[in-house]
Amino acid sequence: KEDAARWAALTAMHHGRPHFSGIWQKCERSIGGESEAWEAVRRGIAEELAALWRVKWQPPLPAPPEGAWGWWLAGLISVADWIGSDERFFSAERATAPAEHVGASMAAQKALSTIGLHPLPRLPERSFFELFGFPPNDLQTKAMQSIQSPGVYVIEAPMGMGKTEAALAAAYGLLRVGTASGIYFALPTQATSNRIHERVASFLTKIGCDLPRLIHSGSWLMEKDFQVPRWQSGQPDDSRRYARDWFGTAKRALLAPFGVGTVDQALMGVIAVKHFFIRHYALAGKVVILDEVHSYDVFTGTLVEALVEALSSLGCTVIILSATLTMERRAALLRRGGGTQPLPESRGFPLITSTVHDPVPVDPPAVKPPVKLRFREESECLREAVEAVRAGARVLWICNTVDCAQATYHAICGERCEGDPPVGLLHSRFTFADRERLEQEWMKKLGKERDPQAGGCLLVSTQIVEQSVDLDADLLITELAPTDMLFQRMGRLWRHWEKDQQRCRAEPETWILREPLSLQALREAEESQLSDALGKKARVYAPYVLLRTLQHWHDQPVVRLPDDIRDWLEATYEPRDDDPPAWKCLLKQMEDQRKSHLGRAETAQNLWNLPTLEDEEGIGTRLNTCETLPLVLISTRGEGSVTLHEGQTLPVQDLDFDFPSAKALHRNLVKAPAWWFADKRRCLDHLSRAEAAFLKKHLHGDFEAGELDGLRVTAAGLGETQLEYSPSFGLIKLKQATLTKIYDWEDDDSYD
Repeated sequence: KEDAARWAALTAMHHGRPHFSGIWQKCERSIGGESEAWEAVRRGIAEELAALWRVKWQPPLPAPPEGAWGWWLAGLISVADWIGSDERFFSAERATAPAEHVGASMAAQKALSTIGLHPLPRLPERSFFELFGFPPNDLQTKAMQSIQSPGVYVIEAPMGMGKTEAALAAAYGLLRVGTASGIYFALPTQATSNRIHERVASFLTKIGCDLPRLIHSGSWLMEKDFQVPRWQSGQPDDSRRYARDWFGTAKRALLAPFGVGTVDQALMGVIAVKHFFIRHYALAGKVVILDEVHSYDVFTGTLVEALVEALSSLGCTVIILSATLTMERRAALLRRGGGTQPLPESRGFPLITSTVHDPVPVDPPAVKPPVKLRFREESECLREAVEAVRAGARVLWICNTVDCAQATYHAICGERCEGDPPVGLLHSRFTFADRERLEQEWMKKLGKERDPQAGGCLLVSTQIVEQSVDLDADLLITELAPTDMLFQRMGRLWRHWEKDQQRCRAEPETWILREPLSLQALREAEESQLSDALGKKARVYAPYVLLRTLQHWHDQPVVRLPDDIRDWLEATYEPRDDDPPAWKCLLKQMEDQRKSHLGRAETAQNLWNLPTLEDEEGIGTRLNTCETLPLVLISTRGEGSVTLHEGQTLPVQDLDFDFPSAKALHRNLVKAPAWWFADKRRCLDHLSRAEAAFLKKHLHGDFEAGELDGLRVTAAGLGETQLEYSPSFGLIKLKQATLTKIYDWEDDDSYD
């Protein structure tokens, strides 16, 4: 009975949820009960299925597949149900008898071809140089040689060594021999996904494959036109539109052969969200590339380990990329991947380790000039950074919080004179449209293809530029952060130094902002004083890790990349007996929090019994430490229309959903800390009923509408809170309700 109940649960999940508890009682009350006529129909269906699969069917049922393969089967059945229920392919008025299987098979093939669910075409032979435009280095050569079968592989190499190309080249080899059915490239954030998407699209074009779908909750805002696979180019326009529509929903996007998106889209396969099992079916057999895995906290990192285990059992090739992975974290990922090889303990770097073969050492890149380290006062950095820019330097200043970045930018603007080189600000509290414009502008100034004659510039940013961004600065200024994050930030410093020898500074240099208290004072401080002494960065990163980082870095004159990465990482995170008592208390707090988050992550994986969440990105895959509320910016309200910050005027009389209107509204959204809104129940109260109804039709969930009067933003839900928005600063909270430029830099702990 239990086996039958599990079969029933797996085959009846196409509405999105498993129903196992008490299902046997429901089975006994199945359609038609025990009548002979209905029993004959049921047996006839079983025999027909057996004939299709060319097997002999007879009771009893075998046990259903366990674990990931059970969910894969549920996904297969659900996808088959979606296609088979589509009257565009299978008419409900014409029943298909067993004698008509040939015609039904042809209809099924046509349906799959129209949708785009079919085997990949034969891929042309391409050299590494033809794929990427440069010869492979030792890392890329050994990745292609060692990644030739499904398994879990960890590629550790310094920033800028070409890990992305190494993973794609290995994936290409697997696709060519039929060992893989597609690629999903998973990254930590939407912004990093957007940037990698362009590189993967270029790669797939060169091997004659369909362009990758961009898969995250904001991807539709960037989609200009869906590209039909090359081998479908002769199909009529209605088939092209249907292919776009079929993959257009969140639960179907991963079924496309190639995708680039957030790791959350894959993680929703291992937690109790609606249609989680579709993701098992969608990813099975693919090459799944997990980039920047060091960036996840304990909660999300635990889910990543569960994902690696599931993918490994489904015949996937999992390629994990990182420049700053600790040996402990690497071992945990490989353990979940299974395999028969003993876990590697090599301290080598760069290195390729896996579950299927011994560690593969890799020749390091050409030794970059040692990076000079200096701990400096912020006032000195402000003054000398502007002087460096005037001398032609490209300077990158990275802060740990949005408000710190805004305050720094404000202070730098005060140091500048008319005619000075450009200074910019980039963080998450811009509208989608403004952030897209700023990213494109600064990629031209600091990116790989920048004009070497363009002169100096200075970009102030948050963590959004510290990884998966090909920026190249002459001078790096940064707040204190954990060792792995500091190394990531230094990956933007003299990134292409071999190709660009004409720099205005003689050596790469990193300035770390000095803490208010000396290291000795921090070692002698009480526990209650430490977090306050570290400031708001202690809300973003674990205070204990910050202190350990400071202790290791504070008296180092230089850092040698990549030679120091492994040893400095281990020195930061390995246990120590000589920590001061207050530091040990912070360590205990961190470990207690880690255990709590670990428990929550394990609970989230109870797929049979937990109530299922909606399949929305971020729900269940991240611990929300800073809740936000979307704020749509409206510049003017007219008679029957609203004009948005970006300039589009939208009519509000027609309440039908309109895709261009929804896209325009989302491009003019900015995410504000939820605590800024004194009364969320009053949101939209300042709008007319027609305006509010129009916005609710096109925006999902809770949100507020802010009216712009110059820079000032007003809205009913804000209460006494005063906000300003500008395309250069982003969204700012004023300290008091005055017309003076006094900003509330001190009470905001949101970041990125």
